[in-house]
Amino acid sequence: MSRVNDVGMFIKAGRNLTDNEKHIVLTNAWIPPVSYSFPILEPNKERKLKFQNHWLTSYSWLLYSEIKSGAFCRFCVVFAKCGGVGNQKLGFLSSEPFNNWKKAKEVFNKHSTLEYHKTAALKADSFLSVFSKKQKSIVDALDDDR
Repeated sequence: MSRVNDVGMFIKAGRNLTDNEKHIVLTNAWIPPVSYSFPILEPNKERKLKFQNHWLTSYSWLLYSEIKSGAFCRFCVVFAKCGGVGNQKLGFLSSEPFNNWKKAKEVFNKHSTLEYHKTAALKADSFLSVFSKKQKSIVDALDDDR
């Protein structure tokens, strides 16, 4: 059974999210309860590894998708368009689910330091300020200056 506002519902190749969809991913995405039983996926069966709920508190940007059976970065899902050296295509945590739990902490720590992640986090802050009317949009600010 898929969950309402599961981040996996918002992974849409070639389509921009609406402002309401962006707001949902950034502020109201489904988060599994502490009692949630994460599945052991095929690549992790031998070692019986599965997603750990405490990662969600260790990495405030992290979301788990039941639909996609993996982890995503809420900021990068919404705002990252390309990443890495030479503007490579986005992959794990942005447009593809990450589910190699053996390397999870290493990958999550590295992701936190990537420039496109930091830029996406700044864009998320700005978007939320404008969306909640704490700050005027650039269009409104320029219009007021006229």
